[in-house]
Amino acid sequence: MRVRAAIFALLGLATTPLDSYAANITQARSWTDDAGKTRVVLELSAPVTPTVFELANPHRLVVDLPGAVAGADLGEQLAFSGSPIRAMRTGEHRHMTRLVLDLSEPVQVKHFLLAPHQGQPDRLVLDLTHAGKGATATQPIASVTLPGPLQNAPASPGRDIIVVVDAGHGGKDPGAVGANGTYEKDVVLAIARQLERRLDGIPGFEGELTRKDDTFLSLRERTRIARDLSADFFVSIHADAATRKSAQGSSIYALSTSGASSETARWLTRQESASLLGEEDEHIALAEADPMLRSVLLDLAMGITLTDSISAGDRVLKEMGEVNRLHKPRVEQAAFVVLKSPDIPSLLVETGFITNAQEEQRLKDPIHQAKLTDAILNGLVGHFDKKSPPGTWLAQQKTSRVAITNAMLEKQVAVEKPQRPAVYQIQEGETLAQISKALGIPLDSLRDENPVEELPLQAGATLRLPAGPDNTGT
Repeated sequence: MRVRAAIFALLGLATTPLDSYAANITQARSWTDDAGKTRVVLELSAPVTPTVFELANPHRLVVDLPGAVAGADLGEQLAFSGSPIRAMRTGEHRHMTRLVLDLSEPVQVKHFLLAPHQGQPDRLVLDLTHAGKGATATQPIASVTLPGPLQNAPASPGRDIIVVVDAGHGGKDPGAVGANGTYEKDVVLAIARQLERRLDGIPGFEGELTRKDDTFLSLRERTRIARDLSADFFVSIHADAATRKSAQGSSIYALSTSGASSETARWLTRQESASLLGEEDEHIALAEADPMLRSVLLDLAMGITLTDSISAGDRVLKEMGEVNRLHKPRVEQAAFVVLKSPDIPSLLVETGFITNAQEEQRLKDPIHQAKLTDAILNGLVGHFDKKSPPGTWLAQQKTSRVAITNAMLEKQVAVEKPQRPAVYQIQEGETLAQISKALGIPLDSLRDENPVEELPLQAGATLRLPAGPDNTGT
């Protein structure tokens, strides 16, 4: 599982010293022994605090290295023959490197850090054993020393936030057709693919597509895919249509439980998107409940989900307004089937009016598509930065950010507080007690630094002062 505005800006670190790279991944090695255990060693120029976790469907091992940068194509340095590793990919985003090892099968993984020793640099070691062959934990190595931050690392790395991206229409259903013959299904698939890739490239988020090519999917299949993937959010990408050829601009829709919220939404509900309308998903696990209880539970679930949907929609709409004209200045509501999952917050994004000749050309433009993609991405990530689902990587990072920020502020205050000078020149007639009071230094501390027996002290001579903050207020 793999997000927006950039995530580290959302983590509040974009303007802090943590934003700079702290370590280079200088080399990678791997080998597989006769017992079938594969070891991957990453050499580092400085210590790191890695996050290592596994993903399924397909099987992958993910290694996140905050503050690290890959110095070369690491995948070319590794030997995968005889191992469960098929390939390794690397990506960087806002001062974090993510390594993804594509696996041919599930594995058991142990990882640990090795401190510099006998000319060897810092190293991260990954041991992979076949999950189906009675794999056992890696035995500890005597020379391993764990740096402080790793000892306090959370027991679980936290899961990714899953966003299912639905490209509307497809296959035998072209959707709306532009003035110059452009099919809606083609435009929205291009945008959906970009959005899925962008989500995958951001730590803490995973993008999934309902369709990857020109395939027809029923509306129920689309929502079922989202539920099967345990999606945290569902966003359906469309291009608008209207009989009035001058209509233009982007729109955002959330579910309406009581009907459309504007004439435009009502028209869409009756006409263009009539096939999108239907009853609540029959696969919700409420089938055996009392009818009244089922109704109450469904209303409660939809109320919570709708609140999240509109909150996210407001953010996406604001971002869309930065790159395109808005058809409506607020999130609209309509009873689209693809928005009716009561347990998954959902939005339908109308990227523009494909029936407007000028907007049709923009929707076909890859640069404009990228701008629309970024707007949707930034809106969704901004939403999840404020409302991170419990147990997710992003929620854990937000908790850690508070401690990191506080520690950095304390350090900054300590650095900025003026320090007293190392010596003090005695003035005419001053005594040690007077100097102690004037400088805010305990008399005993002054005597420890300067064993003086006779008073008054000699004018012009210097006293050694103990280290500490300047308490004179000057």
